[in-house]
Amino acid sequence: MREAYEIRYAQEAAMDIRGLRSRIKAMRQPFWSQYRLRIDDFRVYYDVDDDTGEVHVLRVLVKTTQTTPEVSL
Repeated sequence: MREAYEIRYAQEAAMDIRGLRSRIKAMRQPFWSQYRLRIDDFRVYYDVDDDTGEVHVLRVLVKTTQTTPEVSL
């Protein structure tokens, strides 16, 4: 029973990640963030520390018709 639960949980987690991939964009470097995540009308710009695996949110913006800022605040 436990193995079946672990397999199902792993499959659901994998599906969640696949759903996020279409909303995550690796930003072309040099840029002030490594990634951008789209969530409805918001854009979350963040970096990931490869050594610790920590995610550092740099900025959250409301989507507008303006282009993405070239520099961080």
